[in-house]
Amino acid sequence: MDWDREWASAMRGRSFGSMTFQLIWNCFVYSIWGERNRKFFSGVHYTGHDVIVHVKEIVKLKLLSMLHNDNRTISRDFCIA
Repeated sequence: MDWDREWASAMRGRSFGSMTFQLIWNCFVYSIWGERNRKFFSGVHYTGHDVIVHVKEIVKLKLLSMLHNDNRTISRDFCIA
């Protein structure tokens, strides 16, 4: 299996799956970068678990806002999970 091709294809497109994957990836990178800066500049850091919880919360809120602001069919079960 050629994972780099699958990775690249998952990042393209405007489908719900592609947009969700892009959102998760961007949020993950942003949170890791923020954690690096927090640790480097203020000496405070969170655990890996806390960063993951933060990423999940941001993604959930963004998906719920898409559901509220858009008339797309997004599964509520996916957003709430």
